[in-house]
Amino acid sequence: MRIAKISISLLFIGLHLFILNPSVAGQSISAPINSPAKYSFIVAGHSYGPPYPSYIGVYPKFLNHLQKNLSQETKLIILNGDIVWGENILHAWQQVQADIASLDLPYYFVMGNHDYTQTAQDIFVKKYGDTYYSFDIGSERFIILDSQKSFLSISSDQLEFLENSLQESPATNVFVFFSELLWNGNNAKYSKIKANRNSRASFPLLSRSNYWNEVHPILQKHSDKNIYVITGDVGGQADAIPAFYEKIDHITLIATGMGAIKNENYLEVNIENGKASFTLVPLNSDNTLKPLNYYTPENLGRVTSQGLLEYGVRLAQEIYRIIQHPYFLAGLVSSYFLPQFFIP
Repeated sequence: MRIAKISISLLFIGLHLFILNPSVAGQSISAPINSPAKYSFIVAGHSYGPPYPSYIGVYPKFLNHLQKNLSQETKLIILNGDIVWGENILHAWQQVQADIASLDLPYYFVMGNHDYTQTAQDIFVKKYGDTYYSFDIGSERFIILDSQKSFLSISSDQLEFLENSLQESPATNVFVFFSELLWNGNNAKYSKIKANRNSRASFPLLSRSNYWNEVHPILQKHSDKNIYVITGDVGGQADAIPAFYEKIDHITLIATGMGAIKNENYLEVNIENGKASFTLVPLNSDNTLKPLNYYTPENLGRVTSQGLLEYGVRLAQEIYRIIQHPYFLAGLVSSYFLPQFFIP
């Protein structure tokens, strides 16, 4: 009886402490730089590059472009999901970190579906304290979320983290990052938006997205801030869009990506005296890339004969490249011979 009373007392004390000191997972980490009046940062979506790459690490075309073109005003880089590819995941992450470290810039990871392994989670926790976290630079707050923890949605603990991060911050500009275009789910307006597979409205599991009924309402409440939601799940399939842009009141939805299209790109965000501007930086010299604000749902929903022709060419190139990959030949051979051993 005495033990039971003690246990109940401890339970009430624990509940009391929890109510007085609510704890939310996720971390607010230290700022990577001081707070200059003018600086820029890079956002890269799908930075492992094309499907079935023959290399390990950051997409060489992207890495080489950065090594040759970074300006002195660039202060950090964010890899916005789909960062690694390879069977040896630990080696892939080590190579990615070595590649990015060569740029001598602070770098930040966002969890993508190709990245979501125990190895990746351990790396995130060691570097940032969790798989979702935030930091501040001057008038900007950066909030990194994990859309894999609750697949293609934002988990309840992160919703609380997002709400708290917005409430406590005096920032004028808020940048929210996650991998997939979660707004494409549960909204017919985006049914023709050809992002990468997991971010297309036609992908059945995207219907579980809680962007419109839980994430967006949190962002809407903070109309005193300019909020930019930036994703990276485009550009990685032959028919994928290169970018996305839509402004809804004080909230701007943006996507950028690379890997399998003519207009593959990364995003350069420029901050000057508290104002943000955006530039899509092409990786190919023969691109037809337009300014970011061209890639609205209305423009992306149009299908032209020129677009279909370009898609056909890119698709043929991708099929040819995949056929050349050694994994393809091994898979083809095994799919023919292995059944001979198991089917009488």
